[in-house]
Amino acid sequence: MSTTHERVISMVDADVVDRWLTESRSSGCSVSRGRRTELSALSANINRELASTDSGIGDARTLLADLKMQRCALVTVLDLVNNLHAPVRRLPVEILTMIFYLCVSSGRSRDKAGIFDAVRIASVCASWRKTALADTRLWTDIHVEYMWDSVAADIREREMVQTFLLRSGTNPLSLSVTGGISAVLHEPVTLTVLRNVAPRCKTLLLLDVDETHYDSLMSVGDGFRPTSLHIGNRLMENALDLDTISFKSSVERLRVTLVGGQYDSEWKTVHCLDIGDLGTKSTLSERLPSCTSLRSLTVRFGDSTITYPALVNNSLRLLEVILSNPTSCDPTKLFRNAMLPKLQHLVIQGDWTSWDACCHHGWNDAVRMLTSRCAITSLSLNGVYGTDCCLVKLLEALPLLQSLVFIALRPERTVVTQNFKAVFHRLTFRNFGDRAMGNPLCRYLTNLQVELNNGYFDEGALADMIMSRSRLLPYQQLWEWNKLRHVVVAVNGGYSDVGPLHELGHLRNTEDFTLLVIAPNHHSTQSTLISAIKYQD
Repeated sequence: MSTTHERVISMVDADVVDRWLTESRSSGCSVSRGRRTELSALSANINRELASTDSGIGDARTLLADLKMQRCALVTVLDLVNNLHAPVRRLPVEILTMIFYLCVSSGRSRDKAGIFDAVRIASVCASWRKTALADTRLWTDIHVEYMWDSVAADIREREMVQTFLLRSGTNPLSLSVTGGISAVLHEPVTLTVLRNVAPRCKTLLLLDVDETHYDSLMSVGDGFRPTSLHIGNRLMENALDLDTISFKSSVERLRVTLVGGQYDSEWKTVHCLDIGDLGTKSTLSERLPSCTSLRSLTVRFGDSTITYPALVNNSLRLLEVILSNPTSCDPTKLFRNAMLPKLQHLVIQGDWTSWDACCHHGWNDAVRMLTSRCAITSLSLNGVYGTDCCLVKLLEALPLLQSLVFIALRPERTVVTQNFKAVFHRLTFRNFGDRAMGNPLCRYLTNLQVELNNGYFDEGALADMIMSRSRLLPYQQLWEWNKLRHVVVAVNGGYSDVGPLHELGHLRNTEDFTLLVIAPNHHSTQSTLISAIKYQD
């Protein structure tokens, strides 16, 4: 028997298998009875060994599956351990919460709420989801767009609104409702949920909402008392009469973007007014004087704008003029009859790319006309003046200027005159004679922010101006000159880590002085902070 077992065990060898095959072929058709008995016993032993081998294979497969599962568990634990060592894990929950809030709030737009950013943050991982859900401020923007389209879309909108209401806690809400061209064919179930939104709604955006949509919304949301209201309409057939607004007395910030620039009804409590496009039928002249609490006004001039409202208001402090192109606005007509005695801040945004465009529009003369009736102390320019000559002329018209923000043309644009050296020299007090006898630009300037393209300005002249204005002699009080307090310089294009701007580290003032220099990273397109210097003796 042992001999037979040894034969079975030895059958795993290739030589033995070959021997048995040869013997099988040579035995022919006749096998003796004794030989058959021996073969039967051998076959039984082989079957037992096969069963044992199959059992071992099964055990090995089970062990392999267990080992694979154990490996997956170890990999998961290793990932968790590595995540715990990640730099983001070093941030306290309070800091991470603030980052999430800033991300969501900065991504909000006037047409759509920031809900998508909040959802993305909560979908990254379990830890971020827990942190995001714990901050009720991330879930205060509700955007309803399809509730009038179909029943299925209406149900989805209702579920979304209910989810955000639950996650927002008791915080004030921002509601954005889009009407579009769909008719109100059914009573949306979302409206019943919006009944709970109305008392908490502080910002309301009505986009392409006609009178039918508005009546449907107000039928269940008569508790709306928003402080900020934006009404936008891009479709001529969608008309919303502003006189039908029932909560005008609660609105403090109003933006109207209607076809033709219509601005109707009385809004006596409005503090901030934004006219999306003056259009061809603007009624701003008739309505503006009645806004006795108005503090900020934004007017836009499009390609089809032909109306120039009479800027007459006794409470306005900030005026922002936005131009689509140099020829869309004639500043002389805009400021001709302006009576804004309390105006302090002027903002001009445009896209002017040539010397001719600047020269043929006498903004400096128009601003001089405006300042004859008020004292503008703050000026912000974004892409309007691409030449030093135009900028100098404009600054000469603002003798009391204290704050200047100048953002040049976009990096891909060019200007004819690339030298801003004269501008900075005119802002400089170089010596005692200049202080005593000269008439420099912006003698009261305390805050300066400039964004320039590399090669379009003289870095040395800018550094001299900063040094000069930040180190005025005690005689400054004799001529009522003020020092610079805050300077922000952003440079687009190649920029080295050494230069006149970076040699200002020796500045020492008796009062706080902040210098911030921002330049693009050499290895990426993102801006990086090269130098942030704050001095205090």
